[in-house]
Amino acid sequence: MKKKVIFSMYNLDIGGIETALINILKNFDYDKYEVTLFLEKKEGIFLNDIPKCVKIINYNLCDSKNIIYRKIRNRLKLIFHSIKNYKKFDCGICYASHRRVGAKIIPFISKKNILWIHGNYYHDSNSFNDFVKNFNIEKFNNIVFVSQSLKDKFLKYYKKLETKKIYSLNNLVDYKRMIELSKEEKISKNKLCLLNVGRHTEEEKNLSMLFKVIKKLLDDGYDFELLLVGDGKDHEYYKKLVNELKINNSVKFVGKKKNPFVYYKVADALLLTSKYEGNPVVFLESKVFNVPIITTDVSDAKTDIDKKYGLVSENNLDSYYKTLKDFLDNGFEIKNKFNAKEYNNKILNEIYKLIDKG
Repeated sequence: MKKKVIFSMYNLDIGGIETALINILKNFDYDKYEVTLFLEKKEGIFLNDIPKCVKIINYNLCDSKNIIYRKIRNRLKLIFHSIKNYKKFDCGICYASHRRVGAKIIPFISKKNILWIHGNYYHDSNSFNDFVKNFNIEKFNNIVFVSQSLKDKFLKYYKKLETKKIYSLNNLVDYKRMIELSKEEKISKNKLCLLNVGRHTEEEKNLSMLFKVIKKLLDDGYDFELLLVGDGKDHEYYKKLVNELKINNSVKFVGKKKNPFVYYKVADALLLTSKYEGNPVVFLESKVFNVPIITTDVSDAKTDIDKKYGLVSENNLDSYYKTLKDFLDNGFEIKNKFNAKEYNNKILNEIYKLIDKG
């Protein structure tokens, strides 16, 4: 008999966590497992990428502006789904660890449960305490971190957590699909092309620092273009900042794209200036296309990226300027090509072991 597994997620709009989940679902062993996807909202550009055999539960989260009505409505929904699906699943995975609905319902509807942590939601002791309190991590049988650095930071604040309960597993990468999609459109370039892919949110992505570095390098006489694939709440702020810095001739916003891979084909380097990350999907995408990565010191960049797949700077403007300048002056050659198939198989086997573990 197949084991019943359920993943919880907010929606399937564009983003690193959403992409990572789709990659798992597209590579899962459906001969062995029956999979259900619990969505707070059944929406997003990746909906059509869900394998047909995956069942969907649509929570249909209420987002009414009437706070009292919204809270009551969502509370009743939570009770209804918890009772209807009580202990129905052999394993439940709260995949979007920043979402309270999934964190609350998964322990009720599954015999075994796993919390999947993608980002650094605990920058200090106060934010960490809020995270632990809101998500009641003691209810989860296991916790998976998408990088070793996240796991280490978590244990720094929460030393009493049993180490046997926690694991670090990187994200999968759908390399075959990426390579095929990269052939759909040919992007032309006339000069060195630098690329940034991700949400436009200043608190995390810190793109204002990137634009200031770009301004400084252009003033130094370097000639290149920066393409930004993505959107977010700070998109208009970034466009305004680019105009204020007078670098709009060299910086181009191409918007949110379901297929960013055509841009990797022309990129000479992937730039990331985040203040914090879990395990950036753009790292994997860059590796597949053999594109050097110029990144701040986030996730496992020091051990996984530096001098292997690119260059790592400290998390400040001066260091990033010097690191990017070094790349523009000297380039960077990736000597060992990334073996995506071997990488995926190793992670999938670890996921199956975790699900099957008693």
